Amino acid sequence: MTSDFDVREHVTFLADPALQGRVPGSDGSRVAREYIINTFRKCGLVPLFDGKQSFTQEIHVDGEIHGVNAGGIIEGKRPGYVLVGAHYDHFSFSPGADDNAAAVAQVLAVAEHFDRHPLPNGRSILFLAFDCEEPPHFHQASMGSTFFAENCPVPLDEIQVAIILDLTGHRVPVPGLEDCLFAIGTEYATAAHDAVIEAAGGKREIRIFCTSNDRVGDMSDHHVFHLYGRPFIFLSCGRNQHYHQSTDSIENLDLPKAAAIASFLASLMATCADDREFSIDMCGRTFREKEAAGLSRLLGRQVGISEAESIIQSLRSKL
Repeated sequence: MTSDFDVREHVTFLADPALQGRVPGSDGSRVAREYIINTFRKCGLVPLFDGKQSFTQEIHVDGEIHGVNAGGIIEGKRPGYVLVGAHYDHFSFSPGADDNAAAVAQVLAVAEHFDRHPLPNGRSILFLAFDCEEPPHFHQASMGSTFFAENCPVPLDEIQVAIILDLTGHRVPVPGLEDCLFAIGTEYATAAHDAVIEAAGGKREIRIFCTSNDRVGDMSDHHVFHLYGRPFIFLSCGRNQHYHQSTDSIENLDLPKAAAIASFLASLMATCADDREFSIDMCGRTFREKEAAGLSRLLGRQVGISEAESIIQSLRSKL
């Protein structure tokens, strides 16, 4: 199935060293953004901004333009929206293949998939490529996702769930867990947790582990959705030795795993686009039980809450 989600072409373009990291405001950023928009257009997405006239949103703070978000929409028949997004900026010293070309490629691959296999009765889906996620913009007013949420082209409270991807192109650097993908933040919304478990059913190339956001904090574009109390699902493989290094190149990606994640993402988005309602409704204790159950499935043996806590803390120290 993952052959339908080959991300190699997109990653190869976006992580080309000639783009010099897709730094906001650079020629490389402009070229990457044009590629993303052209893919949106080929997939039949409608422009998201300026009354559905533009695929771009300038990030302007205090009279200065810091970067440009790109976004499109697949218009659905049900009320509400599902958002999927990944940042496309990086640093000049690195190709940024895992951070975050692979995630953008997965978003593009899913747009292509829904162009071929439309959701007949689903919610509208917002596809976002955020600029200005990396420092010095991180958690500032100029962060692309923050600017988007504060200048949202649709009512923010009608976004049922925001699915954010970051660092989703590599094998987890922990023996026995290399094929894992972490789904973070589902402790806040039962519907989000259930959607992940449902979408993960039958996925054999990767294993999904739901863990809580307080394990890592708001380390990517899900920050603003958390801040505004919107349900979110943050998908990541964690960090590895190439994080924010010049070695973050396509040669160090696991492209079959990246394709498998794109396949899972499509299933997750289709699940979230159905008629289930998302709300912030789960307590911490309830989720700790779900987390332990998920770890039991992952390890193939029964794990209690206390042992799960110890294992997760150890895992966190290795990422």
